[in-house]
Amino acid sequence: MNFRKLALAAVAVATFLPFGTPSTAYAETKLRAAVVPCSCFAPYFVADARGYFKREGVGIEPMQVTSGQDAIAFLANGHIDVLFGAVSAGFFNALARDIKVTLVASMGGESMNGEAPAVPLLVRADHVESGAIKTLADLKGRTVGFPGGLGSISSFDLMTYLSATNLTLGDIRIVNIPPAELIVALSNRSLDAGIVGSPFSTKILADGVARTIVPSSPNAWS
Repeated sequence: MNFRKLALAAVAVATFLPFGTPSTAYAETKLRAAVVPCSCFAPYFVADARGYFKREGVGIEPMQVTSGQDAIAFLANGHIDVLFGAVSAGFFNALARDIKVTLVASMGGESMNGEAPAVPLLVRADHVESGAIKTLADLKGRTVGFPGGLGSISSFDLMTYLSATNLTLGDIRIVNIPPAELIVALSNRSLDAGIVGSPFSTKILADGVARTIVPSSPNAWS
């Protein structure tokens, strides 16, 4: 390819194509793709499982990454062709440096009332039960972990949550941590809170390791 694509929505637009065999035979195009393992990006996994890419003559060579922020460098140096992940500071920095990346589409959304959380803010259950953390203001000086760290979409989510208080990202200790490790860190109490998507958040809540204390969508504050 003569340019690289940054995809928030997988080429999963193929999901909306009519079923059946295409009338034109395609020579398979191989695409090296970075994939974030989160149900936020379900369109990619559904399209891949149902063979939509293959039907359109596209062969995906996936590489799992922790966050979209971590994969921008791979796009910039040509190691991958497509990123199925969220926008980040790294994406905008790439644009500022005139690196040719193209935002293709949105991969999904979240309810305005927070009833269908995509990436919730999770607080350790013991902090909630003891009353140590009751509101967002109680996060001051606390350690919050999420994939991608500062500059990732999760840091934007946290900043948006904190906008309802007098706190900023500078008042929080931020840790860049992969989703699977975040579960362990909350369990062994090395983190006070975390931001992560399903299926990781689902397991954390189901196991009683953490709880939500605010609307799951930052937009619900507005």
